[in-house]
Amino acid sequence: GIAQFSLSQLEAATNDFSEDSYVERGYYKGVLLHNGLDVVAAIKKFPVSNDLELQHELNIRAKLEHRNIVKLLGYAKVEKRLCFLVEEYMSNAKSLENIIINASRLDWPSCFKIIQGIAKGLHYLHKKWVLYMDLKPNNILVRSDMDPVIINFGSSVVLDGDDDTISGDTLAGTL
Repeated sequence: GIAQFSLSQLEAATNDFSEDSYVERGYYKGVLLHNGLDVVAAIKKFPVSNDLELQHELNIRAKLEHRNIVKLLGYAKVEKRLCFLVEEYMSNAKSLENIIINASRLDWPSCFKIIQGIAKGLHYLHKKWVLYMDLKPNNILVRSDMDPVIINFGSSVVLDGDDDTISGDTLAGTL
């Protein structure tokens, strides 16, 4: 299940969200007690407009467990519109966007492994009836062994399995 943490637990884990614990892109690194073990976690502020939005995120993420999908360990609801998500921490992982920008050239085996891992992650999501609506290099973390991990599920949609249509007139993802 998804653990619920208190704000004081997150503050203790991140030394009151100090600059030293800040990793990048809004994530803080901290050590939390999870399932009886000290676990290094990535902690990110998750503003919500209502409880339904938080429940939507938790419902999507609770059932996902795959090598190429970031694992949600827990959350903390701090205020009516402010929550934190606690995810697995991936040391030495870089965003695919940074790799593309900073690498002069990636070798074919590395490119293939990244592409294959993203495809496996998306295939897994589709089998779970989850449509990931914001696929872009900034939402892919790449481990040091070039294995990618899909992150950031805020725009995702869950189908009910009986109906394969999506209705609505709102845009999803980022431009």
